[in-house]
Formats: sequence, structure tokens, C-alpha cells
Amino acid sequence: MNTRWIKIGAATVATYALLAQSAIPLAPLKVVEIAEAASITSQSVKLNATSTISVHDGQFLMQEQGKVFAYTVTIKNSGNTTINLQDYYIRLVTKSGSRYISKVTEADKTKATVAPNTTVNITYYAVVNINTKLSDLAFNIIKWDFSTSNYERLLGKLSFPEGSTDKVAAFKAKAMLFNSGTVRGALKQYMVTSDKNNVYVTMSFLLENSGLQSVNVANMKLFAQSEGLATYNVDTTSLANLTIQPKERKIVTLSSTLPLAMKGKKFALIVASPNEGGTTSSIPIGVFDMPKVTPAAAVEIGKVKTVYLNGVTVNSSVGFVTTSENDDSSLKIEMDYDLENIGASFTNVPNLNFSLVTASGVVYPLAYSNEGTALSLLPKIKKTITMSGDIPASVNLNTSQLVVRSGVTETNTGYVVASYKVNKDGGVAIGGSTYSYDDGYQVKLNTIHRLPTSEKDTLMAEITITNTSKAAKKTPNLSGYFLLNGVQISEDHQVSTLDSELYIEPNATVTKYVHVKIPYTSQINNVSFVLTELPATTTDKAKKLYQFGAQTITTIPTQTKDQSYTINNAGSKADIKLLTTRFYDNTTDTYFYSEFAVTNKEQRYAAIANISGYLQDVTGFTIPVEFVKFSERVTPDGTVLISAWAKVSKNFNRLGSSLIIGKTVDTSVGEVKSSVILKPVAYKLTDESGSAVKTDLLDITFGGYKLTLTNLSTQLAYSGEGDSDGIQFDLDYDLEIGDDYDFVAGEHKIVIELNGGSGNTTYSKTFGLKKSDDNTLTVLEEGKNNQLSVVFNDANILNKINNLDKYTVNIYDVFEGAKMLIATKKVKWFTTT
Repeated sequence: MNTRWIKIGAATVATYALLAQSAIPLAPLKVVEIAEAASITSQSVKLNATSTISVHDGQFLMQEQGKVFAYTVTIKNSGNTTINLQDYYIRLVTKSGSRYISKVTEADKTKATVAPNTTVNITYYAVVNINTKLSDLAFNIIKWDFSTSNYERLLGKLSFPEGSTDKVAAFKAKAMLFNSGTVRGALKQYMVTSDKNNVYVTMSFLLENSGLQSVNVANMKLFAQSEGLATYNVDTTSLANLTIQPKERKIVTLSSTLPLAMKGKKFALIVASPNEGGTTSSIPIGVFDMPKVTPAAAVEIGKVKTVYLNGVTVNSSVGFVTTSENDDSSLKIEMDYDLENIGASFTNVPNLNFSLVTASGVVYPLAYSNEGTALSLLPKIKKTITMSGDIPASVNLNTSQLVVRSGVTETNTGYVVASYKVNKDGGVAIGGSTYSYDDGYQVKLNTIHRLPTSEKDTLMAEITITNTSKAAKKTPNLSGYFLLNGVQISEDHQVSTLDSELYIEPNATVTKYVHVKIPYTSQINNVSFVLTELPATTTDKAKKLYQFGAQTITTIPTQTKDQSYTINNAGSKADIKLLTTRFYDNTTDTYFYSEFAVTNKEQRYAAIANISGYLQDVTGFTIPVEFVKFSERVTPDGTVLISAWAKVSKNFNRLGSSLIIGKTVDTSVGEVKSSVILKPVAYKLTDESGSAVKTDLLDITFGGYKLTLTNLSTQLAYSGEGDSDGIQFDLDYDLEIGDDYDFVAGEHKIVIELNGGSGNTTYSKTFGLKKSDDNTLTVLEEGKNNQLSVVFNDANILNKINNLDKYTVNIYDVFEGAKMLIATKKVKWFTTT
């Protein structure tokens, strides 16, 4: 008898010693340790001058034998000699004087001594009266003494104070002795659902090994015990083959099915160790108070629910919901379920089970691809499961719920992960121009532009994404699509951006452009833009996030020539200044020509931003404008002169027309070449064809050059004896190359033309302004007072000019195939002007 008792007492002391030494750190648990006022653990009785005994704790569990009380005593030997436990005895009594017979657990039967400077824990148990409370119990510490009449000497008494409880408050932590180790437990999450038959409780429970050796918890037992001591089984499938390493934390999922009568009531989760071979099979080691059994409200539409899946914290939410009619008039429903592992480690999520539950409790199963296969969740990477099923057309989705279960097998209903509200709009808000996305982003729809291209128009939405948090965040992978007159545009939408950053700094923004090609004949009565989140893989569908309210096509902002067009996006920062716009009317064709000064605003050598554009008149008639290509890298603040031109149709109305330009982004796919204009602006044009052509030959400016022609003279040319066979044209010229630009993009050429006034007396020659691959061209040299002599061969020259008084000198700027008259002057034959 005394041997058994002492074994039990020793176990209790050991537990106390471990706790007093803070063997289980609380910080990782993020829960608060319970400290009972005037706890029994603060009491002890001296066995001798250097040894003490104390009671660590005690727990109740209702079993077949009755109400079982288990407690652990701790014996601490601080002396230098071994303590023989057979010399001592502990008696479990009530404060009213009743006695209970205690038995040592099977695991502690062999503990008979306590070595010097060591501590021993011994657990024992007894069947007590069903109405017994913890504060009713006390422990008499006795030493065998054969010199007394009853052979017993009372060393002291330990008792539970009034108000003592064996329960740990919900979400608080408790240390438990299990399988020769110390395991700390705490409730982390609690979910209750119900149907017309039962209440279903799902608990995410933390187990932490606070010791220095691994602990196998596969044989740990758990029970749900009501306040009336009714005991229910708890599914411990998640504990199978589970070993917890020292200092390791595991969150396991526990579930229990309770009767409907438990609604609104409380119960305790009891952790027990096995006691094979003993008179009772389970020894309670921890009692954790649970919240009331109140079915949780379904997660609101568009909200995120954090759940534990396989011990890992995961953000979950329902995406969009779509329905379509089947041939039998039923509905096919399709729904997205989003999961994001917000923990630090990879996990495989067990098989998930989805069902749509109506307000009346009717259940419709939903299937998904790869069902039955574990889902891999990597940290911080979202996964979307798209499920589908058939439902009657009469089902009201607005009052239905999506119920998600895990661990469902043929013999096990598994446990409820969470339930979510759904509706026919899929939980996607329809509203204003801003949307709060995820955690720390705000998305704003700025503009919707319609831009003409050669064959189709481009419909483009500009959105800005702002990081509203206090830390840098990854640029989200957002896109979208358009609803045109209420109908979704089915063509593929593309996303372009001028921002190259992978992360967005706090309060910073990035801009994205979502665009799609539409027939230029499309009539737009109303247009809406729907924001989506692109999937991680091309096989998944985009997640519908938010439908911005009905929009109108945005008017392209107008700028004057005095205003710079700026690109502030990192990697392509530039300042673009419109210098000139001209219409040039030749005899047969009309050309538009413009020049831009493009300055590199990056802090390093960089290629300048590519720009493109088009002309548009008041009727919507458009003409694409060609911009010269320039690929060389430019120094910081270096400037390049860029020219642009277009051949103008006679049907184009110059009055009130505009030049629209913007940053060009390549959108080619495979061999199909295409581009799009981002951040467009418009410059109003005037019909400047008359003033574009100078009526003298002084200070002719074009393409970064300035040309002056003086001392023009003509004389007959002779190649031998006899009549003249041509005309010799002599002149002096000044050619200046402006120093305002680091580069002049493209190649300008000059054509000098002599026109005698009749159809057959026109002579011309083309000159280069810099050396090129065309070696046949004479190159005009930079400098002043340069001389030039040109002979135009014509054997009939005398017959052609016999009756002519003057000829006209025309100067053309030839650029990329466009020939533009830039200066003209009448000169008298055979005189010097």
C-alpha cells in the first residue's frame, strides 16, 4: 500500500519541479499561463530535513468505473542519501473525513526510491464520489512509525483551496506529463457547426514538446466531457504516428460529434494518458475548458477566414460564383475556394470535401479536379480550388452556405474547416472607383481609354495599386476584363505596365494597364471593368475580385507644346518635349512632320522611352504616325531629337485635329506583332502648311540642322567644244549642326531642286548630311562659307530656257521616305543672288 502511494506521490513532485523551472517556454505559444490563486502547487510537506513532497495538480474524468480523479505528486530529494519511498504513505481524503483508495498508474509502479539531488514524479488515481469537487480533496502525508500506536506519523497535510478547478481556461496553456516527457497544450481555434441531427465541434489544438527528448503522442487519448459529466469521443486521427521533437510545436485537428442538446452549453476537452493493465483505462492529465457550443456564423462574403489545415495557418475565402442552365433546367454552379498558406512551412492539406447547404439543411455535394489528392500549399502562395455541381433552379444562393470539411473517408465524416456565405454575385462587390485588396493594397480605376490602331481599337483601363501598409509588399498579379454594354468581352485581355518594381514600398503606387482589342465599328453605350487576380498556373482560372461601377470612355487629356510629357516610372524615366508640328503640301502629296526632344531622366545610361502616336481629326478619322527608331543608350540628362511623320490623306480634316502620343509597349505574342500606347496625351494641331515653307533660303531649320544658301548663280555647262550640254549651279552654304542634342535619330537628306517653270525644266540632286551606306551621295559639310557646284546635264537646255526669265530653287527635307518642301525662292537665270 505504502509503496504504491509513494510512487504516485513522487510523480507529482517531479511535475511540479519541471514547471517551477520554466521548462516549457510560453513565448512560442502566444497564450497566457494559468496561475491559480493559492494553488496547491505552492504547498509542500517536508519528508526530512532535505526532502519535500508536493501535489502538482489533479484532474477528473468520468469513465465506466465512475468519476476518476488522477493526480501527480512530486518528491524532491535535495540530500545526499537515497529516499526509500516504502517509508512514506499518502492518503487521499475529503475535508469531511471520507477516504479514497488510490492506485499507482501502471507506468509508475517500478518507482520505489529517489536518488540524491533528483526529483521523481508519480501519478496515481482513485474513483471518487460523482459530486466531489477539487476543493473537497486533501492529502495526508504519513510516515510509517512503529513506535506509535497506529504505526503512522502525520508529517503534514496538502489541500486544494476553495474555488480550485481542474480546468484550464479556453485558449490558455497547461503543461502535462506524458510518456516520460512534458507536453504543453492549448486550444488555438474552435469551430462549431450543426445540422438537424448533431452538433459538430472542430478544435485546432497545440501540442509543444517542452522536454529534451522526443515524445510519441500517438496513444494520447482525448475526450469531450459536458458539465453534467457526459463523456463523448474525440477523433484523434491527426495524432496517428505523430512524434514531437524537443522544442517542436504541432497543431493538430480534433473533432467531436455532440448531441443537439449540447447547443449553447459548455464542455471540457480532457487529455489523458493510457493506463493499460490498470483498473481504469485512461488517466486524465489535462482539462481544457472550451467555449460554449454555439454554431459559428458563416464567413461573410468577401471576407478572409484563417483556419488550421494540417497544423498550418491558412487564409481561406470564397471567390466568385457563377451559374448556368443545364438542359434539364437545373443549374450548374461553379465556385472558387482560395487558400493561402501564411505559415512558414510547406504542408500537404488532406482531402477537402465541399458541399452547398441550403437554409433548410439540404446538402448538395460539389466536386473538383484532383479530388482525393492531397493539396500542396507552399508558404505565401495562393491556391484556388474550382468546384462545381448541380443544384435545382429554386435554390436561393443568398441564404445558402459553402461548408468545407477535411479528413472525410468512407467511415469518417471528418471535421468542418469552416462555412462561408455565398450569393449569386459570387461575393464580388460592385461599386465605386476604389477597392481594398488583400491586406494592405488599394486599387483605383483611373481611366478607360479607347485608342485606335490600324485594324482594331484598343480598350484600355488604367489602374493604380497603392501599398497602404507600413512594409514593402510584392506587386500583386492583378488583371481584369471589360463588360461592354453588359456583355463580357471574350477576347484575351493583356496587362502592361511602365513599372518594373517587384515590390511596392509603403504608400507607393504602381500603375497597370489592362487592354483588349475590339472591332473599330463597336458602339459603346456603357462599359464596366472587372478586376481579377491572375492564377499561379495557366491551367487555373483568374479570380474575380471587384466590379467597378459603370464607366464612360475617358477623354484623352490635352497638353500644349509648352508642357513636357513626362514618364516617371523607374527604368524608363524621361522628359519629352514637342518641338514642332507641320503639314507639308507637295505637288502630289501632303506630309505631317513633327520633332520631339526626348531626355533620359534615369540616373544611369539607359535606352530612351519609345513613343508612338496617331493623328485624329474631329470626325474620328485617324492616321498612324511613324516615329524614328533609336536604340542606343543615352547618358543621364542626355537628349535625343526624335522625328515623326505621316502621309496625310486628302480626306483628313486638319482644322481641329490632334496629335495623340504615348509611351509604347510591345504586346507581341509569338509571331503576331502588336503594341499599345500607354498614358496617352493629345496636342491640338493647326493648319500650318503655309508657314511651314520658308520663302527665302536663309536659316532653314530641320532635324537639328540649320542650312543657309547664298550667292546662287547659274551658267551654261560645256563638256567639250560645241553647244552647251547642261546647266551649272553654284552656291555658297553654311551648315550648322545644333549642340542641343546628344543624338539626332534617323537620317535626314537634302534635295536641291531647280524648277524652270515648265514641266520639262526641273532638275534636282540629293545630298547627304552625314556619311551613310549610300556612297553615291555627296555629303554637305558642316561649317561656313562652303562652296558647292552642281552640273545638271541636259543637251536641250538652251531650247528649254530660251524664253524663261526666272527659275525656282526648292529645298526638300527627305526623311524616311517622306519628301517635304521646307524652303523656296525665285532666282533670275545667269545672275548671282
